[in-house]
Amino acid sequence: MTYPDPPTPLPAALITTIPTDTSLWRIHSAARGAAELNPTARPRVRVGGRFDSLDGSYAYLYLGDSPAAAVAETLCRNLPVDQSPRLIPRAKIAGRVLSEVRTTRTVKVVDLTGTGASRINAGAWLSKCDPSGYLHTRRWVAAILAANPDVDGVQYRP
Repeated sequence: MTYPDPPTPLPAALITTIPTDTSLWRIHSAARGAAELNPTARPRVRVGGRFDSLDGSYAYLYLGDSPAAAVAETLCRNLPVDQSPRLIPRAKIAGRVLSEVRTTRTVKVVDLTGTGASRINAGAWLSKCDPSGYLHTRRWVAAILAANPDVDGVQYRP
């Protein structure tokens, strides 16, 4: 599939908020704190996640609104979506923990759910493509964050 570059300027994004004292969930390395941001640059396609920073210009972490969402985002994103059993290799969960974090302030995010992606001229591919598209999704999130410097991140469905 061919993915478009983000438009310049980026159209106005749909901004939403996550209230103070909201529970969010994360699966992460036991060596990293539950709320610790990852500053690692991910310039290669097969290493890292969908919205990791290409060049280290921003730090990131992935949170879900439930333990199931954290599992889906962290452990299931590359599993086939068909009628076969979806088995997670033991090595993929070794040394990982599930943590709950709570917001201590209102968090502003660009909403990419529903019509949010289409408002900025992106498609569903932005949150649905396989890892071969991650260099493109990383370019898009960098453009989204640059165009919306007052937001804390993006919200999407894993």
